[in-house]
Amino acid sequence: WVHEQELASLAPREGFGMAVEEAGAEASNRDPQAGTEGDAGEDAAMHVEEATGGGETGEALWSQFHGHVPGRFVPYSAAAGAFRGGKLENNFLKTCRWSPDGLCVFASTEDNQIRVFELPQDADCGEKWAPGHDQMKPVLSVLEGETIYDAAWLPTMSSSDPASCLFFSTSRDNPVHIWDAFTGACQGSYCAYTDAEELTAGYSVGFDNRAPYIYVGFNNQIRVYAIDRPGRQHTSIKTFKRANRETTGQRGIVSCISFNPDKSGLFAAGSYSRNVGLYDGGTGKLLYNLQGHRGGVTQAEWSRDGQYLFTGGRKDDEILCWDVRNTGDVLLRLPRAVTTNQRILFDLDHSGRFVITPSLSSDPSLLVYDLWAQVGEAGAEPVARVPCPALANGVQIPPTLPLLAVSTGARRFPLPGEDEDDAAAATT
Repeated sequence: WVHEQELASLAPREGFGMAVEEAGAEASNRDPQAGTEGDAGEDAAMHVEEATGGGETGEALWSQFHGHVPGRFVPYSAAAGAFRGGKLENNFLKTCRWSPDGLCVFASTEDNQIRVFELPQDADCGEKWAPGHDQMKPVLSVLEGETIYDAAWLPTMSSSDPASCLFFSTSRDNPVHIWDAFTGACQGSYCAYTDAEELTAGYSVGFDNRAPYIYVGFNNQIRVYAIDRPGRQHTSIKTFKRANRETTGQRGIVSCISFNPDKSGLFAAGSYSRNVGLYDGGTGKLLYNLQGHRGGVTQAEWSRDGQYLFTGGRKDDEILCWDVRNTGDVLLRLPRAVTTNQRILFDLDHSGRFVITPSLSSDPSLLVYDLWAQVGEAGAEPVARVPCPALANGVQIPPTLPLLAVSTGARRFPLPGEDEDDAAAATT
């Protein structure tokens, strides 16, 4: 654990945020290729912040927050100008994803583009956001044909191996595309057709952590493709069945897929029908159907040991924690404010102690939950509320670096009597 020794030498400051770990940054072997800076709206941005702590230490597991309870942000760098200047006025970020090696991050936006960013080597931290922090420029940009539903990195991606530097995306009325993270070239597609031979699009992508397969979520089914064989050949897992006027299984569009990190083959599939299915990856059999969400499920994340599953939904004010060893009831509820149909992404640190999630309240902030803290009669309470520079819709923590990427923005419709200048000023 070379990172653990270096992080221990950092002087802890009060509060919280995100920082670049120099050893990891110097290990980058990427050769950035100039990309096209795409269209963007007024205040859409992606922020990378330095992590500092202000709490007690002592846990055995390494954490990006080096043992401290997060409390505030220390700005490190941002990408805001990269999303401005296009024809689409109400452009906003949908998601951001760190690469598995933690050396770059991509962001998908409303203008149907995916932009890849590398961390700056000479960024200056500060107590407040300043224009100088907006220095992250996309090294690559790819354009999808329609609205982007989901995107993900190849789990084995490493910048030292160019052949593995791939990411995948699915969009409306298009197949799943494979993109080269160095050149931006489309390396192939995974196609799905209906019984009438019409092309249909997937809504989510996930990867088997035991074998080279990609799982794509559709309405009432999941299709499995071999990563090294693009095309239409696949196997199908029916998540919902009708027989003799009886229905069984998990109804609805499969909106997210996540495999258990213990490599047992167990995976979770969330549905817009407000349930989460637990499946056997070997047989495709539905093992359990978890009920409890008030809105469509948009994200499923496993704890590091694979014993707990965290799920969140749209228009649902709680993140639910399930113990997969005893799946009868919800183990823990983590309140947050989600008032729209937008996918609001949360994340866990490496130790599995902290859950960080945006909260779409009147005062934009990130909520930090300590899973090791005792839960009172009133339920789980955040240990910190971190103010955000804008309305956040997702957070992502890299696997080995003490960093946090925050994506901001939301779709906004003009109000009656509001002119374009007022609408643009209010866009996030």
